[in-house]
Amino acid sequence: MHDLDPKQGSFFSDIGFTLPPFLGSNIHERFHRIGSQPAQPWLNIAKDFASSELPPKSDHWDIRSGWTRYYFLADGSSYSKHVDFPQREGNVEEVLTFDVEAMPAYHPYAIMACTTLKKT
Repeated sequence: MHDLDPKQGSFFSDIGFTLPPFLGSNIHERFHRIGSQPAQPWLNIAKDFASSELPPKSDHWDIRSGWTRYYFLADGSSYSKHVDFPQREGNVEEVLTFDVEAMPAYHPYAIMACTTLKKT
């Protein structure tokens, strides 16, 4: 019908290979598991971050460029300290979340806020 001549086609030897085990009990579970495996460890880090408790709101914001770490004490008070980069107990933070806010009462420029994962 399409003028294809099977005699002009190529023939390949039989190729045999073993299929990997089927992950899950259906195709939906299979592709979910295939996608979940390379997503680790970032998926668990994101889930931990999403379920972490937010720190209390500071009573005083230290408005200056650079990184500022806020410390919250048991009595409800807080203080801040300028730091070179986000770190906890001497280690670089694993997760940072950024939020940009316009605060015209302070100045005409946007302010970028950052929070980090609280390790428990």
